[in-house]
Amino acid sequence: MSQRQPFSASYLLIIGLLSLLALPAYASSVTELWSAEFLLSDAKTPPPDNAAWETISLPDKWTDPNRYRQGLTGWYRLQLPANAPIDESWSIYLWRLDMNAAVYFNGAFLGDGGRFEEPTARNWNRPLYFQIPDTLWRPDVNIIYIRLKAYPWYGVLAPVFIGPDSALRPQFELRGFLQNTMSESLFTVTMAVALFMLGLWLRRRHDYLYLLFALSLLAYSTFSLNLFVRDIPVSAKTWWALTHACIDWWVVLLALFAHRFAGIARPRTDWLLLAFAGLGSLLYALSPLEYLSRVTQIWHLGALLVGIYLVVFLTAVWRRQRSWELGLFAAGMTLVLALGVHDWLLNSVLLQKMWMNGFHLLHLGTPALFLVISWHLTERFIRALNEAETLNRDLEARVSAARQALALSYEAQEALRQQQVAIEERERIYQDLHDDMGAKLLSLVYRAENTVNADLARAALQDLRDVVSRPVREGAELMILLTDWQAENRSRLEAAGMELHWHEPACLPKGILPPELGINLERILREAVSNAIRHSGASAMWVKIDLTEEELRLQIEDDGPTADISTWHPGRGLRNMQERARLSGGELERESRAPNGCRVRVRVPLKLDESANTNA
Repeated sequence: MSQRQPFSASYLLIIGLLSLLALPAYASSVTELWSAEFLLSDAKTPPPDNAAWETISLPDKWTDPNRYRQGLTGWYRLQLPANAPIDESWSIYLWRLDMNAAVYFNGAFLGDGGRFEEPTARNWNRPLYFQIPDTLWRPDVNIIYIRLKAYPWYGVLAPVFIGPDSALRPQFELRGFLQNTMSESLFTVTMAVALFMLGLWLRRRHDYLYLLFALSLLAYSTFSLNLFVRDIPVSAKTWWALTHACIDWWVVLLALFAHRFAGIARPRTDWLLLAFAGLGSLLYALSPLEYLSRVTQIWHLGALLVGIYLVVFLTAVWRRQRSWELGLFAAGMTLVLALGVHDWLLNSVLLQKMWMNGFHLLHLGTPALFLVISWHLTERFIRALNEAETLNRDLEARVSAARQALALSYEAQEALRQQQVAIEERERIYQDLHDDMGAKLLSLVYRAENTVNADLARAALQDLRDVVSRPVREGAELMILLTDWQAENRSRLEAAGMELHWHEPACLPKGILPPELGINLERILREAVSNAIRHSGASAMWVKIDLTEEELRLQIEDDGPTADISTWHPGRGLRNMQERARLSGGELERESRAPNGCRVRVRVPLKLDESANTNA
C-alpha cells in the first residue's frame, strides 16, 4: 500500500488543479465588451474615426482567407459608456488573443505584449493587462483601440473586459499563474525528470525503456515551451513546425515506451508509429506558414488516434495481467487524452463557454502522469541495481570460492607431483636394493652355517622383498593376508625344524584390512617367529587369531624351555612390536606359558572397509 501513495497523491494534485477551472463570476462593476469595430490596417497608430470601420462581434477569429491576403495587422475600436464610474483605478484585461496586441485609451498608448516585428511576440496563451491612468478618462465617450498582429489562421481576439483593478487583477493573475507560471514550473520538472531518466539509461544502455521515456519527456517539454515563451529565437514558421512535431513525437514515443513497459513486442506497430511521426515532421517543415495551421490540425487527429490506441492497448493488457502499474498508466493516459481533446477543441472550435471559463489543461495533467511513471521506473531501476549488487556479491563469493578451490587444486597437484617424484626415487632405491642387497642376502641364506643364521638371512630377505615389492602399500582382504602370513611363517619354522599350529575362524568377514594395520600385524608376527627361532629352543609354535566385530586378537605361543620372563631384558625387536601395536591403536602383552614356553598377546581395533571390497 505504501508504494501506491505517491501515485494517488499525484492524481489528487490533478484534481485540485482542475478544480480551479470554476472561476468566480466577475464583479458587477466589470464591463464586458462583446462587440467592436474592426479595420484591417498596417498603421502603427490608431486610424482616424472616418476610416472604413466595420462592426463585428467578439470573439473574433480570423477565419476569412481574404483578410490574411490583405494584411496581418488589424485595429479594433471599442466604445465605453459616458461617465463610467472611476471610484478606483480601472484596467483593461485581454484574457485571450492571438498573437500580439497593443492597447490605446482615448488615443494614448497604454502598452503592448512585446515585439510586432518577425518573429512576433507570442501572447496566444498569455493574458495582457493594462492599467488606465485616471487622467485619460473623458466625461463623454471613451474609446479603446487595440492593435492586433496575427498569423494566418491564428488571429483571435476574445471579448474585452474593463473594470476596477480590484476586480480584474485577481482574475488576470490566476489565469497567468495557471497558463504561464505553472507551465514554466512544470517544464522545469519534466526537463529534470527527462535528464534524470537519460542518466538512468546511461547506466543501463541495454534497457531502452528508460531512453524512450526520456525522449518522450524531452519532446513534451519542448512542446510545452510554446505555452509560456513569449520571445522566440527563430522564425514563427520554424517554431511552429518544431513544437507541433514534438506533439506527435511525444505521443509516438510514449506508445513505444508503453509496448516495452507492458512487455509486449509489436515491431510493425512501432515502425508505423515512427513513420507517422517522421512524415508529420516533414509535412510541418515543408508546409507554407499560411497553410501550417490547417495541416497541423488535420495531422494531429492522427496523434489523437495514437492516444486512443494507447489507452485501448494499456486497458487490454491491464485486463489480462491485472497489474496495478498498468492500470494507473491506462487511467492516466485516459485523463491525458481527455485533456488533449479539450485543448484541441479550445484551439479549433469557438465555443463561448469554453472561452469564457476555459484553460489549456494538458500541461497540468500530463506532468502528473510523467511523475507517476518516473516514480515506478526509478523504483524499477533501484530494484535492478539492488539485484545487480546482490548478484555481484554472489559472483564475488563464487569467484573467491573458485579461487580457493583452484588454489587447493594446485596444492593437491603439487603434492601429487612431489609424491610421484618421491615414488620414482623410492622405486629407484628399491631397485638398487633388490639388485644388490637382495643378491647378497640370498647368498647368505645358502651359505649359512646353521638354521638360525639362515632364518635371519631369510627374514632380512623377506623384509627387503616386502619393501621392494610394495613401496606404496594397499589394503588387502583379511583372508588373503592370513593365508600369506601362514604360508610364510610355516616355511620359516619348518626350515628351522619347528612345527606350526595355525588357528583362525572358519568363517572370516569380508572386507579390506587397512594397509598400516596389516603391515604392523605382519611385522609383529614375523618378529615373534624370529625370536622363537633364535632364542626359544622350542619345537613348535601356536598362532591363534580371534575376531569380533570391533577387535582382532592375535596370540603367539611357543613350547621352549622358559625361565622367569621378569628376568628378560627386552631388546629392539620387542620394543618394535610394542610400538607397532600402539600405532595400531591396540596393546601387546608378553607372559610365560604353562608348563613352559612364552606367549604374546596382541589386541587391536578391527575396521574392515567393506565398500572397498564391494567396489573391487
